[in-house]
Amino acid sequence: MEGLLEEILEIPERAKECYERNKHAALPRRVPYLGMGSSYFAPLALYYAGADIHPEIASEYYRYVGRETLPLGVLISQSGESSETLWNLKKFEEVVAVTNDPKSTLGKAENARMVVELWSGKEEFFSSTKTYINTLVALYAGLGIDPKKAIAFISNHFGELKKESELFAAAVYEKIKDGSRKSFYVIGEGPNIATACEGALVLSETTKLAWIGMAASQFDHGPKEAAENGIVVFLNAGGKGVKRMDLIKKALSEKTNAYAVEFKEQEVSETLSPIPFAVRLFFFLNSLADHMKIEKTFRVGKKITTVPDSLK
Repeated sequence: MEGLLEEILEIPERAKECYERNKHAALPRRVPYLGMGSSYFAPLALYYAGADIHPEIASEYYRYVGRETLPLGVLISQSGESSETLWNLKKFEEVVAVTNDPKSTLGKAENARMVVELWSGKEEFFSSTKTYINTLVALYAGLGIDPKKAIAFISNHFGELKKESELFAAAVYEKIKDGSRKSFYVIGEGPNIATACEGALVLSETTKLAWIGMAASQFDHGPKEAAENGIVVFLNAGGKGVKRMDLIKKALSEKTNAYAVEFKEQEVSETLSPIPFAVRLFFFLNSLADHMKIEKTFRVGKKITTVPDSLK
């Protein structure tokens, strides 16, 4: 897909820059981390990787959870302009702003005691790819989990990850091109529940198919019944949930015609595996979009979602 691949190809260099910029930053623990879409999934990955934080969907925190003003919260918005995230500025005495743009509304907020800059460079025009990786890098570094091994891995094996993902995309396209496939899932465990949700988000935005991301165990509790005529992408980090994932794959193989694709990560720890898995999914997305001859990501809305305050 024209333009999207160029943004994905920037990931290794941008991740290195983000790490160098934020490796000494200290992010708070035991406080809410609020975001929407990709900006919510990134702290969710850290939560399941063991970080002592509280990821929240910004809109639901504003409406249902944030009943009193707290001393500190972390607000994440890649653009710095996401409406629901900005609503929560008044829910905290001070905030840590995590954004691409320090000059954005979030970055310039009066109660922003610290701004974590994700990256500086050309604006991202397609689904969040390099910025999502940089959000992960900044959160890992700021919460005391060194992401250097994952950054080095994607840098040293970028071509291999691209080739693997393109092969999977070609195989999936052969299964979906006649329109007979009706359900689409990305399945992960632990920190890769977030990766699965991020993958489903960007795949849905671009391919216009309704992908769903979830934990393997949740998939086992019902959604597997919709796997007939479906595509299921597994993210296997070899972690604590791998045996459950194997049972699910076996059941799908024996009882449905679901087409399963499995990405495996054996070189990077499960804790850091969201970074290489996300890269694989982004290459998979780009290649699948090429096969489907997709030319535009956003048709119904725009990349930055803003809504009037009347919808608070």
